[in-house]
Amino acid sequence: MQIKLKIYLAIFVSVLFTNIGISQIIYSPYSLFGVGKIENRGFGAIKALGGTGIAFSSENGLNNINPASYEGIDSLNFLYEVGLSFNTTNFTYENESQNRNDGNIQYMAIGLRPTRIWAVSLGLMPYSQVDYIISSTDHINGEPISFDKTYTGNGGINKFYFGNSFRLAKNLVFGINASVLFGTITKTETAEQEGAFEGYTVEKIQHIKGIYLDYGIQYSIDLNESRVTLGAIYGHSKELYTTSDISVYTPNLSFTEEEGEFDNFEIPQKIGFGIAYKRKNKWKFGFDYEKRNWETIEYTNPLLTTRDSERFSVGVEIYPNLTGEKKHLNKLYYRFGANFNK
Repeated sequence: MQIKLKIYLAIFVSVLFTNIGISQIIYSPYSLFGVGKIENRGFGAIKALGGTGIAFSSENGLNNINPASYEGIDSLNFLYEVGLSFNTTNFTYENESQNRNDGNIQYMAIGLRPTRIWAVSLGLMPYSQVDYIISSTDHINGEPISFDKTYTGNGGINKFYFGNSFRLAKNLVFGINASVLFGTITKTETAEQEGAFEGYTVEKIQHIKGIYLDYGIQYSIDLNESRVTLGAIYGHSKELYTTSDISVYTPNLSFTEEEGEFDNFEIPQKIGFGIAYKRKNKWKFGFDYEKRNWETIEYTNPLLTTRDSERFSVGVEIYPNLTGEKKHLNKLYYRFGANFNK
């Protein structure tokens, strides 16, 4: 009965998630390209560890980096997490500067263990964000007329995932995340009126959707009072289906055209490895390496080229394991982490 209740609750929360849009303002000119700026991975505990989690389990917090980690959820626990974020950004160009502050709900997720060898997690989070404003000056060919142009973009892709982990052997776990990617990106080009030039606005609304699978595995080795865990993750490249609505507005004319297309919205292949060392009831340490193959993705813009990205991260978690009057402090965890990205 308890297992059925947890499953029904998970289904209810997942339906609730699909009616909620999660987004975050980032205000970055780099979000102009492709699917936009891909969000930093990991939930609260993993972020505190510098994004390290390929070889960590979901013991006291959900770890969506490696789906095999859900094996760590205790059968008596029902995990529920909501993440909030706040950013402050300073842009400086020559003698000008601009500050921007923003925040929003970043993710919501749940985790539970229906059976002894099967654990699951459901969640909703942003996958990528588009948010930029770029101004420039252009000229009309053959005419001594210049005008201002503004390019803006907003929106992004959300990810709703259903993660599963399966215990294949005593110390071997396999996991898979099945994700539904969906969202809308709006890009606008506006030319201001100048003299005989009437100006115009072109708006392109792109509706994006797709199914994405990524996999993970963890193998643990018990050593007296400690445990060493090796982890690996893999996600194949995926082309997302896109339909576009293009609208053109001028003082004397306006029209909208619908078209279905594959608009080079592609997710790169990723592969990652991690190792973790855990000292029972004292502390744990982890190291991750991850690579995404951006160089294989082709863009319609011939001037745009990309290179593969790499990420290195380390994280340490310490728990006090106190006794006596300070025993209540055992509920606290101290986490430190750092990462380097190329």
